Amino acid sequence: MSEEQGLTPYETREILFYKTENGEVRVEILLFQENLWLTQAKMAELFEVQKAAISKHLKNIFESGELSE
Repeated sequence: MSEEQGLTPYETREILFYKTENGEVRVEILLFQENLWLTQAKMAELFEVQKAAISKHLKNIFESGELSE
């Protein structure tokens, strides 16, 4: 993403934040060991569901042992 696409980075660390010309945050990501990390709020925004739905599914994944915390 670049300024040519209407986005300008305002923070450069492991988490990248971009905002549009009107100040709206468009992307918040953390890339770590080839994995993309999102907050529960960002996952909810991505899948267009409530944060509670993401929390419920993550809880089920951890309780089932599919993944460990």
